[in-house]
Amino acid sequence: MPNNDDILPGFLSGLASIIQKIEEHSRRQHNIDLTDVYSGLGLPFSAAQKTEEGLDKLFTEASSRHDRVMIPFLKKEGASIPTEKDFKEISDKTGKTIDVIKGYGVISHNGTTPEEDQKHFSELQNSIAGFFNDTGLSVTDPSAEVAVSTESSLFLYMAAVGSLEDLHDYNADKNTILAVSPLFEGNSMVINRSGMTPVHIETANDGYKLTADNLRQTIEKTGSDKIAAITMVDPPNPTFSVYSKEEKQALADVIAEYNIPVIVDELYSHMEANGKEHISLGSLTAKNSDGQEVKMSDTVLTINGSSKKFEMQDPTIGFATSTNKAWIKTINDEMGPPDLDARQSVVLSAVITEMTKNHLSEYAQNIQEKRDHFMQTITEANEQMGEDFIKPLTTPEATFFATVELDKDLMESHGVKTSSDLVSYLKEAKNISTRDVDEMGVQETAVRVNFMDKADITEMSERITSLHQEMKQGVAPKLNTREYGGIGR
Repeated sequence: MPNNDDILPGFLSGLASIIQKIEEHSRRQHNIDLTDVYSGLGLPFSAAQKTEEGLDKLFTEASSRHDRVMIPFLKKEGASIPTEKDFKEISDKTGKTIDVIKGYGVISHNGTTPEEDQKHFSELQNSIAGFFNDTGLSVTDPSAEVAVSTESSLFLYMAAVGSLEDLHDYNADKNTILAVSPLFEGNSMVINRSGMTPVHIETANDGYKLTADNLRQTIEKTGSDKIAAITMVDPPNPTFSVYSKEEKQALADVIAEYNIPVIVDELYSHMEANGKEHISLGSLTAKNSDGQEVKMSDTVLTINGSSKKFEMQDPTIGFATSTNKAWIKTINDEMGPPDLDARQSVVLSAVITEMTKNHLSEYAQNIQEKRDHFMQTITEANEQMGEDFIKPLTTPEATFFATVELDKDLMESHGVKTSSDLVSYLKEAKNISTRDVDEMGVQETAVRVNFMDKADITEMSERITSLHQEMKQGVAPKLNTREYGGIGR
């Protein structure tokens, strides 16, 4: 059996399906394919391991190393898990004992009381409030203005959409959600299953940003009396355009005039590059239809989470804030009590506090460097090919993704007509892994790529350049029928 250092990198990599199977195993549901579990963890598989005992051993080893916590601001370059020195460092920073720190991520609530759990959960809410306040919002009563999901930010989004009926006193006429494109497909799925009617607001002609005029026209056309909420991803995934403060203020003015609730998914916020600054819609004020100045935080629910900017996958938590305390209470009631014990809350609180203070600005700088490398690499590749074969759909201004399209005519001549086609074709032809974007409301034949690893971007560019040459020479293959899309965020 490999040692823990071999096991844990795969175990921590966000393989949701594998983690789900292991969790099912912990509930004594053994009807699973052990081959999938072992291969997903990067482990050798043999007939001898294909037993309940083998899986028990794997689960015990993985579970016993919950000192493997994802504390990225302490992780050393290339390290897979924190060392004893790391634990002492976080202990010194937080004033908590090393044993408490190591308790983060425990499978069960061993050795803690409900009172301790609630006390430290309140600490976590305070740390989340600190993050929101540091990024421009104003949370003064964390216990009543912060909602926390121990499932994910999408689970919290689901609860937010589910709360709209209560928010509107079950007014059956309020059954429409204005959904600003691009919208993460998971969010779209939630809306479609909610019973609400989505009205999509297209933004491609405006650089994938919602304008005040577009919003006003859509509200008037739909009828403000029918609209339960407006929902948007900001920055929008997968184009990651960043709004100016003036653009946000113009939106706030329209929203305040019509007094429509807004659910904003800001999971990719505060990772801006190129000198851009994220302005949360909920941080602004605007005048309502009576000319009175109102806080947008009374109308806006701002959702964020740990999985992107804090790089935590175990557990992944989502959190949200609004000064509409009744709305927050309804959302918390929808989700039920948080499944966190005191140990988990202590370390999550420490991580969010320290990362907010010390990590986000460094992270943005890191993204800036990677973005510059990405743009330079694409420019050099196009110069080598003698044409703009690789075209960023928009200049990436936030996070660690970019959406690019390849020459449409050349791709269509090889059977590529959609984003999903392009994902499949790049995988088949050059073993390049990308992400389709058509389900996010981006209709162009484009794909999303990750530019956090400079070597990967350079390698991808070289493979695309090679593909371009083969296409021009008439020796590149046509698209096969296999598909490689997915819902990963």
